[in-house]
Amino acid sequence: MKRPDINKTLRKAKTSLKRGQHKKAQELYNSILEAFPQNSQASEELRKLNIAQERNTSGEQLERRLQQLSDLYHQGNMTLVVERSNEIINEHPDSFLAWYWLGLSSIALGLLEQSATAFTKTIQLNPRFAPGFNNLGVVTKKLGHPLKAIDAFHQVLRLAPNDLEAICNLGNAYHAVGKLDEAIMRYEQALGIDPNHLKSLLNMAQTLSDLGHRVDALRKLDQALQIDPNSARAFNAMGAILRLLGRRDDAIIAFRAALNIDAGWSYPCTNLGTVYLESNMPEKAAEMFNRALHNEPNNSTAHNGLGTVFLKQKMLAEAEKAFRKAIAFQPDFTEAFCNLGSALGSQNRPEEAVKILAQALDLSPQHGLSQSKKLAIQASCCMWDNFWEEQGLLSSLGLSSDTCIDPFPLLSLEDNPKHHYLRSKQYAESKHAEPELTETVQAIKTSKRIRIGYFSADFYEHATMYLMARIFELHNTDEFEVYAYSIGPEKNDTMRNRLIKAVTVFDDVSGMSDKQIALIARQDGIDIAIDLKGYTEDARMGIFTHRAAPVQMTFLGYPGTLAMPC
Repeated sequence: MKRPDINKTLRKAKTSLKRGQHKKAQELYNSILEAFPQNSQASEELRKLNIAQERNTSGEQLERRLQQLSDLYHQGNMTLVVERSNEIINEHPDSFLAWYWLGLSSIALGLLEQSATAFTKTIQLNPRFAPGFNNLGVVTKKLGHPLKAIDAFHQVLRLAPNDLEAICNLGNAYHAVGKLDEAIMRYEQALGIDPNHLKSLLNMAQTLSDLGHRVDALRKLDQALQIDPNSARAFNAMGAILRLLGRRDDAIIAFRAALNIDAGWSYPCTNLGTVYLESNMPEKAAEMFNRALHNEPNNSTAHNGLGTVFLKQKMLAEAEKAFRKAIAFQPDFTEAFCNLGSALGSQNRPEEAVKILAQALDLSPQHGLSQSKKLAIQASCCMWDNFWEEQGLLSSLGLSSDTCIDPFPLLSLEDNPKHHYLRSKQYAESKHAEPELTETVQAIKTSKRIRIGYFSADFYEHATMYLMARIFELHNTDEFEVYAYSIGPEKNDTMRNRLIKAVTVFDDVSGMSDKQIALIARQDGIDIAIDLKGYTEDARMGIFTHRAAPVQMTFLGYPGTLAMPC
């Protein structure tokens, strides 16, 4: 067999490598070594070629495995993504994409700390990988570090200035730190790049609402629904804003639309429950909170809402149980602690109530409603430990524009008419927003006599009736027709029967919404509507924001100002 020319064969092998003919080059190097086993140059070139082929094979395998991670992630198999990502990382610790998929799947599983670690490693390995910074921002914001999130999103925009997702996320982070104007600027920046960017429109609407520009917010949501008529999130946000505007009927329609699109979404359920409760429809409210719990048994908001329904219905043991469940699922739920304190106080368990309300204040030291309830319970039971120190808080409690507390418990705790007025004003503006029935009321005159309508939840054996009974009986029936609208429990006792005999019309409207009651009073031609409750228990002041009569007033039940414009 003829021995090969070494130099000529080496040149042919290099030419084959340049052409990508690795197998032919390998054969040429082997032919040299068969004839000249000690040839160091052919041996070294063959060694390099084998290493390169091994690396190529390993790289191809890694690429296939990373693609499998992507496929598994988009199939929703997050647990397996975490497992396979860790396997790759053990073999290839410098694979930034393996760390990235570990981060994404960890977010989906709620493993936020693990996710943050993975994304941090991702950007360490590849400092120019914008998605790594973006997702690091998302997870750090979820972990309660919005300022770190802002830094991460800015880094994304240094790498990719027109990244819509990062711009919108940056707006969300500014919103989280209270820089709402800056958030608006970022959403406008995103919409300048893509006017149809749905996420930016939705977030901008929420921010505008938080700034008090609710009509502008509704316009943005209208734009969002033109882009995507099936956006459950847009309908839910619209419902929330309509509720704040006092347009509860429209809010209900919007929340219902969101549920029709996404029947398994809990947010519209809990929002509907809240509106129904505010509209004095506790049965419907309970239905929606239970629906939310069917979809999401650990939903603390739904448990709290259901407890509020029970509290309104005087089902105190059930209310306590629901509030405790809410706290079990969300141990930092201040509102649930506050409501539990109310339930315990109503069960004549003041010591327990005060302890629970103290826990609420440990969680949120500025929670005015918990503070006012705690002070009121302590005063009513002569629990004076630390009372006088805490009473000093009254100089600011419930007075700022961003707080709302029930003004009634504080009437006896502070002798300051201006403060009582401001608390009532904040309470009225928060609880009784702009109503749906805003037109001027003209009473329907079917009689020459003046029609007076009295509204109360206490038309039975109650202090109000003992004080009012003779007044009802002594009205001049030649000049007045007297209507009594009961918004309280159904009773059949001496005082209820005495009232029915004394008035022209008795009407139990307790199961109706505030708006419906106002409409009935209008249809009855009431000239003067008189509230007998004020801000006491079971009050329904929403009736009067809907203008039940041309002249409206309050009498007897509440020893303070209501500060209501009507």
